[in-house]
Amino acid sequence: MTVTINDILPVSLCLATEEFFDARRFKTGFGDNINIREKDMKVGPRMTKLKRELNSMMTEQEFLKGYKVAILGNMDRILALAARYTNVDLREVEGVLDNGKAIMDKVIFAENFNDIAKLEPEFKAKVMLPVYSLFIKVMRSNKVSFL
Repeated sequence: MTVTINDILPVSLCLATEEFFDARRFKTGFGDNINIREKDMKVGPRMTKLKRELNSMMTEQEFLKGYKVAILGNMDRILALAARYTNVDLREVEGVLDNGKAIMDKVIFAENFNDIAKLEPEFKAKVMLPVYSLFIKVMRSNKVSFL
């Protein structure tokens, strides 16, 4: 049996969401690929303007709202996909769902990017790693071999 994109989706969403929790790196590295590495003259100046606004105390809150929405959307999808593992380990899935909802609540009430960044270890330990563990259990039960 092979691994499909659909199979790996919960894990990949966890990886993408973990990147969001590293808010400091997001803010400092925003647009650097286009601005520094590619030196794009068309998109680069617009990205530089956005980066300044993102890192400005005056406009940070507006970016924070969108950032939180992106995290919450990913978390909602992760929890929905984790429910497909109930036949493997119901108790672990319930833990992921409960912990995920608790983290979502903390994201909603985060007042700044630092509050979100503080949630990274909790997300990793209570959502990401258990989802990965469940994925591995499913793959083993389906006799999918990993290199």
